[in-house]
Amino acid sequence: MCESGEREARPLALRVVQGGTCPTRSPHAANPHVRPKYAPVPRLPRLALPSLATLRAGFSNKSDGADSMSADHVFDILGSEDQDPISVVARLKMLSAAEGGRSQPFYKNYRPNHNFGDASNRGMYIGQVELQERNQLGPGEECEAIVRFINGVGLREQLVPGRIWRIQEGMKLVGTAEMLRFAV
Repeated sequence: MCESGEREARPLALRVVQGGTCPTRSPHAANPHVRPKYAPVPRLPRLALPSLATLRAGFSNKSDGADSMSADHVFDILGSEDQDPISVVARLKMLSAAEGGRSQPFYKNYRPNHNFGDASNRGMYIGQVELQERNQLGPGEECEAIVRFINGVGLREQLVPGRIWRIQEGMKLVGTAEMLRFAV
């Protein structure tokens, strides 16, 4: 209650009295620049993501066509859904735990990041490592495996026999791979 003895109406989400009409409820009511401890935290609105049909149909941010993006442009960046994955046979060499690699083995269908640049490169490709003759590959071991890449822009140009790339979990180097040939 305030000075007048009447109970004031307020939304349930707000506990701060606006304008400082009741100083006993908020010690900071006189100073609008200080945020009380129990003030509600504003919530961010949920993002509405466009559907795949919307992306295919194309969309525009402005009516004049400036800053417009078509579905073709989006799929050029991500790689088209009509393109098959790129499969290669590669020799994997995993780092041991002492060298900074994994401490546990990985199993069939392992999906690390594949970095074709140097250690500071953040443009990586996604590829699933499929072990053929074994169920797991431990730290410090090497074997031949099939790597199936999602077909991204510029990936096919990177893949030539003899090419060595980094296998990473996030930014952590866990091994290297050398392309031997394209898989059939």
